[in-house]
Order: sequence, then structure tokens, then C-alpha cells
Amino acid sequence: MAKSNEVSMLTDRIGLLERTLAEIVDINHANTLQKKLHAHLEKTIANFNNDYERSKRRHPQPSKETEMLALFNNIDSGIGFKQLVYNEEGMPIDYLIFDVNPQFEKLLHLDRESVVGQLASEIYLTNPLPHLEYYIQAVNTGKTVNFKTYYSPTGKYLNVSVIPLRGKRFATLFQDAEFATL
Repeated sequence: MAKSNEVSMLTDRIGLLERTLAEIVDINHANTLQKKLHAHLEKTIANFNNDYERSKRRHPQPSKETEMLALFNNIDSGIGFKQLVYNEEGMPIDYLIFDVNPQFEKLLHLDRESVVGQLASEIYLTNPLPHLEYYIQAVNTGKTVNFKTYYSPTGKYLNVSVIPLRGKRFATLFQDAEFATL
């Protein structure tokens, strides 16, 4: 009976060893698979990065200046870049228009060629200039000023934002109040 017990115990040990060996083989197989998967992922990421770099060379990103110019020319708001003009006493009395976008021309019915480089007093033929106080406020405080105004040449109300730039410069951004709100 003792021999039978020993055989049984030996059989059990052999079975345990076989199962342990099978698990070891499975672990080694799993490790091999994991290493292959890791290598495949690294290769896929490298290919993606190479494709991305090739795409950037084929389709270079536009410069910030190019994007800003596209925005300036295509936005549905009128934009005017302006600069305050001061008298001998240092008081702001006028402003110079140094650039406008196509929507400025459309909304105000003014041609770019007739306004760029001109003083507002020469364009609008008014004294005092309407809204000059808003422009002065934006430049002096460095904060955007918003207001609504009636522009009689077009018979439209406009929502206007005055955005301080650097020094004496500011931008006006405006839309037809009937179609948009700022």
C-alpha cells in the first residue's frame, strides 16, 4: 500500500510539475507575445510620426501673419486700425485711419483708398468727431469699450468695440446691429 501511495504521490507531483511547466510555457509565450506587441506599437508610432512629419513638409502650416491676414480680410465684421492725433497741448483731437478690411468698406460704404492715410475729420467732415471719447477711453485705460451707434449714411445701427492696441493706436470692430450682437 505504501508503494501505491508513493506512486500516487509521484503521479500527483508529476501532474503538478506538468501543470507548472505548462504555466511557465504560457508565461514565456505571453512574454514573447507582449514583446512582439510592444515592438509593433513602437513601429506603428514611429510610422505615424514619420507620416506626420512628411505631411507637414508637404503641407506647411501657414504663418501667424498669413492667418491673421485671412481673418482680417474674411471676417464678417468691419475692422479699422486707427491712431489718435493730439494737438500742441497734448489733447486728442482727431484720429488717423491706417488700415481697413473689406467689410469696413461694405458696412460704411467707404472705399479703402479714400480712407487709409486720412484723418477722420477729413473723411466724415464733422467737428467734434463722434465717438472720439470712446477711442480716448480705450487708449487711456487699455480696456475694450463697447457701444452702439446710428450711422446715418447707411441708415443702420452698428455695434462697435474699440480695442486698444499699443501706444496711441486702437482698432474698431463693428457689425450691423440688426444681424449681430457684440
